Amino acid sequence: MTFLQLVTLAFVQGVTEFLPISSSAHLILVAKFTTWTDQGLSLDIAAHLGSLIAVCVYFRKDINSICHSWFSNRRKNLQCGDRLLSIYLFVATLPIVVCGLVFYDFIAAELRSVYVIGVMTILFGLVLWVSDAIGSKSRLLAAMKWRDAILIGVIQALALIPGTSRSGVTISAALLLGFSRESAVRFSFLLGIPTIFAAVVYEIIGESFSMDLGQWLTLGVMTVLSAIFAYGGIYYFIRLLDRIGMLPFILYRIILGVFIITFSMNFSSTHALSSTDAMKNTKVAIFAGGCFWCMEEPFDSLPGVYITTVGYIGGTQENATYSEVSKGHTRHVEAIKVAYDDSEISFAQLLEVYWKNIDPFDAGGQFCDRGRQYASVVYFLNQEQASETKRQIEELQNSRFPNNEIVTAIRPAGQFYTAEPYHQNYYLNNTVRYKLYRYQCGRDARLREIWTVE
Repeated sequence: MTFLQLVTLAFVQGVTEFLPISSSAHLILVAKFTTWTDQGLSLDIAAHLGSLIAVCVYFRKDINSICHSWFSNRRKNLQCGDRLLSIYLFVATLPIVVCGLVFYDFIAAELRSVYVIGVMTILFGLVLWVSDAIGSKSRLLAAMKWRDAILIGVIQALALIPGTSRSGVTISAALLLGFSRESAVRFSFLLGIPTIFAAVVYEIIGESFSMDLGQWLTLGVMTVLSAIFAYGGIYYFIRLLDRIGMLPFILYRIILGVFIITFSMNFSSTHALSSTDAMKNTKVAIFAGGCFWCMEEPFDSLPGVYITTVGYIGGTQENATYSEVSKGHTRHVEAIKVAYDDSEISFAQLLEVYWKNIDPFDAGGQFCDRGRQYASVVYFLNQEQASETKRQIEELQNSRFPNNEIVTAIRPAGQFYTAEPYHQNYYLNNTVRYKLYRYQCGRDARLREIWTVE
């Protein structure tokens, strides 16, 4: 990853984490307008850790007062302001933690489209507008009650929906409850401390951190940069709040949301047309290599590859569902169809990429996924593909793996059934879930074991 990428991602993550403008909306724009590969879970953790450090440093006096209220005088009752505030923060954090654990898979599968992000960016921009307009702005944080903390916490859980903005919805809720802008922002930012901490812990669970010195240095730079940008965002937002109010952020959200939706619609239309035209001079290759989520990423970045589609092949049931196939109830195999221009990339080159992303010695599935539905298979569409596949298998077997039998099958391609929409581009739309799956499945560790040893 280049330094420019580090700075850009740190800036986007750091600044937008606390401003009420939706960090996910900006991150999706970075993904769509650049050719940068996914930064990976480790850098996500580093960026969030930087944001956490920034908010802790900025509110260090508040944090010190809260800690002091618990340990300096044990005889004080629960009505001690800072002590009670800490309990309110804990209570308000619980809903998003519980909802995140319960509904994460559903949100990741169904609510991470660019269109949803655009709509949520506009919708909750309007909610912020209404809240700022009708709220009395007369209550101070010292006047907070249990019902206020619970309601703000419940509303914060909506931030799990991409495009919503955690700070945006919590500030909106506090304003609707009559809190002043300063009090609403202060509680929102303080609430970000346990919330971001919980997110960082959740992400760390899925990361092995087996990296060299250079990779650790990159994570350190990301953390520092994210902390600097996040601190600057917090500092200037609070400093300018009374002068500019919420209106600039509201208008920005609406404009951004409209742009995202328009871009999404135009991109889909243009992409469909270009794909249709390209298919006139395009060839197709079909590979099976275990979970099809993990097979799109290595092919999507190749020059000459127009589009990748995940689906099922080998069975005859036309309306087979992911649940049926993954449980082995049909004869389908999870596979990926690659549409490519053979004037830019050959089938032989695609095969070379394919081998580096499978375990060719596993006859019972791939990695943690077991069963014939996860077998490694090259489905040929013509004799040239069949011959090239046999040639490469023989070459690998004789020159590189003389002591291990390659069991990857070669079969004629039958009907390919496209999988459900939420499985397409899963690695882009569900980054954290995808990274966790790859790690927990041991896929990358096994691939390194096979292919880094000459």
